[in-house]
Amino acid sequence: MHTQAKWMRIVLGISLALIVVLAIGCSPATTGSSTLAAGTTLKVVDDGTDNVRKIIVNGTGQAYGTPDVAYIVLGVSSVDSDAAKAVADNTAAMNAVIEAVKAAAVEEKDIQTVSYNMWVEQVTDKDGIPTGESRLHIDNQVKITLREPKQAGDLISSALRAGANTVSSISFAVLDTTELQKQARDAAVAQAKARAEQLATGFGATLGTVRTVNEYTSSPMVYETAKSAAYGIGGGDASVSVQSGQFVVTVDIQVEYLIE
Repeated sequence: MHTQAKWMRIVLGISLALIVVLAIGCSPATTGSSTLAAGTTLKVVDDGTDNVRKIIVNGTGQAYGTPDVAYIVLGVSSVDSDAAKAVADNTAAMNAVIEAVKAAAVEEKDIQTVSYNMWVEQVTDKDGIPTGESRLHIDNQVKITLREPKQAGDLISSALRAGANTVSSISFAVLDTTELQKQARDAAVAQAKARAEQLATGFGATLGTVRTVNEYTSSPMVYETAKSAAYGIGGGDASVSVQSGQFVVTVDIQVEYLIE
């Protein structure tokens, strides 16, 4: 029995040794350049980290043009203790204003109602106590697309004489901004490229190819305020002074360059 147990321990020891050797020989290789066998290496696994050498720059370009369209919002504001009379008076005045606008060579398609508001005011005395009387307020506004911006002042004057007593806004724009966008984009590209080249040279690097480009375009309208002696009260013969100024298109870009 003693001899049999001794042989069993020897066999068990040899078996364990073989298992260890096999485990070492078959263990998976780690990432990196660990050697599996003579002349065989593993490729480095991509961990998703962006370790590319790059320069990111911004560029801005602007182009200016002369406005070829004006947008004018004007209207009639009425108030009366007689609701029916307030509605009738407001409608009659607005119809007269629209006719005056059409007489200034504005087509019907370029006249659009954009606001019609009514509310009731409860009248109070000097102490804030309700008197039982009420007044109806009506604000009626139209938006006019004027394709001859230089005539904006004359148009507003005609509308005021016809009964308009509110001018909410005047804005100027360029209908087709394609060419202005192109000019602004060229300027933005030139600025971004010059900045990237300067940075690369300053740090002793060589500018490579473009990796990504993002563009942002804006074309804010030019707003002006109408000035007239009759502004706010309707009628009058004073002329309105309006300046259209310049319309600007701005292009902002962000460019990512590879560097060597």
